[in-house]
Amino acid sequence: MIRSNVVQIPFYTGGHTLNTLEKDMYPADGWVLAFRDFGSPSAAPDVPFFALYNRYRGILRIMLYNSRELTYSRFNLDLSFKDPLATGAVLTYSDKTRAFRNDFDPAKVESFMVEANSIGGWIYGDFMLTGYDPTMNDATQLRLQLRGMDTSTLTLESTEFTLSEILSDANPGTSRSSGGDLVSAAKQGHKFYKSASDAAKSLRKVGADNSSKWWGGILKTVVGTPTQPSVLSTVAPIVGGLVGFISSFFGGEADPAPREPLNFEGSLKMSGTLTLSQPLYAMDLGLKYTVGGNPPDYYRALNNITWGVFNLNTRPTVYAAIKQECPTGNRPDCFRYAEAYLKDEPSYVFNPSAGLQLVSVNYAFTFLNRPPTGFSSSPDHYEVGGEMPNGLAVRVKMRTASPTLYFDDDLVFYKVYPFTKSLTP
Repeated sequence: MIRSNVVQIPFYTGGHTLNTLEKDMYPADGWVLAFRDFGSPSAAPDVPFFALYNRYRGILRIMLYNSRELTYSRFNLDLSFKDPLATGAVLTYSDKTRAFRNDFDPAKVESFMVEANSIGGWIYGDFMLTGYDPTMNDATQLRLQLRGMDTSTLTLESTEFTLSEILSDANPGTSRSSGGDLVSAAKQGHKFYKSASDAAKSLRKVGADNSSKWWGGILKTVVGTPTQPSVLSTVAPIVGGLVGFISSFFGGEADPAPREPLNFEGSLKMSGTLTLSQPLYAMDLGLKYTVGGNPPDYYRALNNITWGVFNLNTRPTVYAAIKQECPTGNRPDCFRYAEAYLKDEPSYVFNPSAGLQLVSVNYAFTFLNRPPTGFSSSPDHYEVGGEMPNGLAVRVKMRTASPTLYFDDDLVFYKVYPFTKSLTP
């Protein structure tokens, strides 16, 4: 006899971070049931779970019920390809170098850190499967591993958040190669902010600590300082002028989406050691939809999902050079200038089955010591005595094909990509 328990899903569990007034779970807002195992009257699963996928934002949200009453209060969830020979470019969102359909890391590990609300409660993780790859291998499987975290020797260098608040209101989402250091990856990864006000808290602290940098003054204007904060109701409008400092964002254009991923320089400072347990639980998830029950060694997708939203196919090529011009022919009148422009429009793919209409794709150059150029279909840069760009920011504007319930109908995706430098015009 299998004991039957009635359990509230996390969106209705008291004290859970996903239990918000406007539930982030409805099909009208892009969510579809991807995987599930609650057992049967004759067989109980080791760990009951279900997973939702947001086709508008490319988020895979996996929710595990702690039926084994694991005594850890903090957990790390890792998601990686089960077989590095059966993959696709679906995990490119968080990668800052190998972020293209023709060049991605098959050994990539995505991690999500979270604080569980109680023993016997729900443990969850959000993973960005934003990369669209129409040629993804049909045999692609993702492996999820759950580990407990010992954070007793970890020091958070922040006055804005406690570690518990970080793991509930600004969850670190990291990207690293297999075997990479998790603490180092967390300091460079994106954060899933519970609200725009939580994002603003981090931005204020970073701005105050870096007031001499080009983005420090902008942050002071838009979010204030820790002692004189300004209200920030939505993140998207400030991102365009801060790309370069902000390396990626995906959310509502006018109204914030629940738990928006945002990556920016210096967003998390911590030191010490993060000790992980041996895997407490693992499962394999097949991304290809196939009619029929689950094989004995992995879970099949429950719906015919076309994963991902957007990807660049290849690394863009940019003509970039420092030149000298002598308008009068006299040496004292000569001056140096920086020049850069796209040699060709970048090649990209957009998922036609995501339920989205593509509105526009524009580009801007980013720099180390100055603000980005404006976004346009063909950006160029000319600056006397200026510096060369160090990245190409891509802005993708989209609109949902059907009205949403709680989420903005207009979405915006920002990501800074590396480019290939050409010295030939």
